[in-house]
Amino acid sequence: MNKKLLLVTLLTVSSFTFADAKLSKVEENVAWMIEQTLSKETCDGISNMFDNSPMFASLTEEQIKTVKAISKKSMEKVSQWFKDNTAALTKVYLKQFTADEIQGLVDFYQTDLGKKLLEKMGPLMADIGQMYQPVMMECMTDMQTEMMKVMPQPQAPAQK
Repeated sequence: MNKKLLLVTLLTVSSFTFADAKLSKVEENVAWMIEQTLSKETCDGISNMFDNSPMFASLTEEQIKTVKAISKKSMEKVSQWFKDNTAALTKVYLKQFTADEIQGLVDFYQTDLGKKLLEKMGPLMADIGQMYQPVMMECMTDMQTEMMKVMPQPQAPAQK
């Protein structure tokens, strides 16, 4: 009886250890993809998209400098959040992809075309963002206006 218990325990522990080792590889791959997709170029591209927004056209040089500093700090915070949450993000990736598919993504990103995609992602996002930003701002304004029509308005407190 004790031998069976020992065998079951060893098999259970070894299977957990194997699962953890496999998850560690997946986490490593997800961390690598996060690092690549949130590269300096990508973050700079996103920052530039905001910095060059038409809504900032009327700002002074000093205000633009401040906006750029805020944008840079925000992107650094976003980048750090992704790095700090690799384990949770790995679970999200695993809902959409198998471990083999994640490895396939890493393999792709390491090809010449994948490297080019990573390199061009920031500028690409910045260019697309500048194109759709006026439409997005209009949509957000319209959406807010429409939502205000259907949402209950707060009542003023009763006067005593």
